[in-house]
Amino acid sequence: MGISTGLILASALHGLVLSLVMAVRGYLRKQEENLWFSALLLCLSIYLLEHYGVEIGFYADHPSLVLLTYPILFFIGPFFFIYYSLVRGRQLGKWKLYVLIPPVLIYLLFLPFYIINARIDPIGGVCSLVTTQANFPYFNLLLDQLSFPVYTTLMLAVTPFIRFNTNPNQHFISARLKWINLLTYLLLAYFILFILSMAFKEQLQIISADGLSSLQFVGLAAIIHLITYVAILEPAIFSNVKPFSIGKYKHSSLDSHMSRIILGQIKNQVEVKQAYLDNSYSMQQLSSELSISRHRISQVINQELGLTFLEYINKCRVIKAKQALEKAEGRVIVNRLALDVGFNNKVSFYRAFKKHFGRSPSDFRKEFEKSVTSDRV
Repeated sequence: MGISTGLILASALHGLVLSLVMAVRGYLRKQEENLWFSALLLCLSIYLLEHYGVEIGFYADHPSLVLLTYPILFFIGPFFFIYYSLVRGRQLGKWKLYVLIPPVLIYLLFLPFYIINARIDPIGGVCSLVTTQANFPYFNLLLDQLSFPVYTTLMLAVTPFIRFNTNPNQHFISARLKWINLLTYLLLAYFILFILSMAFKEQLQIISADGLSSLQFVGLAAIIHLITYVAILEPAIFSNVKPFSIGKYKHSSLDSHMSRIILGQIKNQVEVKQAYLDNSYSMQQLSSELSISRHRISQVINQELGLTFLEYINKCRVIKAKQALEKAEGRVIVNRLALDVGFNNKVSFYRAFKKHFGRSPSDFRKEFEKSVTSDRV
């Protein structure tokens, strides 16, 4: 076994273990993002294992397993799309299902091959592929070396630009934003280079076909190692995720249209009229003002924003404080600012501000002043 083959196997195993850990943690902690990320990592790891199987001649000895995992690769793009969207606070709704339709259909299109392949004598197992291609011409397109990477590249490329409704005033911790952007660029760069190397492999005479293939998968192995490295050294990126609600309001009859209408009324009262500036503002008060039950208000805020009532109010307050820090000239008295935006004390203000923006109000102010000064220079 060569060094590159060993690295590919180690990376695939790392990816499988981490995928299992992320799936279990995502399920137990009700973190939907981690569940989809584990699915993405599982697909990448299977991709490496498939190549490893080819390298050691596994599929030559077990022809009935040829292409069994190949359609899974078409899930990489959709899984990334869902994970990226959840990290950025997009409200996907049924789009989660829509983006999974193409890879599911591709898997169904492979069923004839699996059926034929299972009936072929192992000695002549390769013939099943030829037979299937003859009977089902679309196989030529699906099995083209560029079909899967091109499809995945297109999904990766368009994902950051597709617009969906996002949670109002959604704050994203800078470390998580940097992580999802880095992952996007790395995967996009990998698949673009993969496509270019396959398209111009005849011109790349300085390296053999096997050497080029090894380099491609060593690159993917490096990405999986990086993911493992980040998961170990920066666990907050994957742990600081808002839990999704399972069944809390499943018996409550409130359709999405009515929920958005009520959310608009809540936002108008809380944000537009700035009710959050009242440091004693409560859900009961909001309920009286809107003539909507407290249970219904709590349900809408939880389902539409993924927040509790207090978290929503505090988020509005710290966003107001952030705007004040950016506009202020000269020294800012934090205690005074905390009271102005609706907090009762400095401690709760500091805690809420740091939770949403990853730094204290004083540090935020210093960094903002520094950035303004550097821009002027």
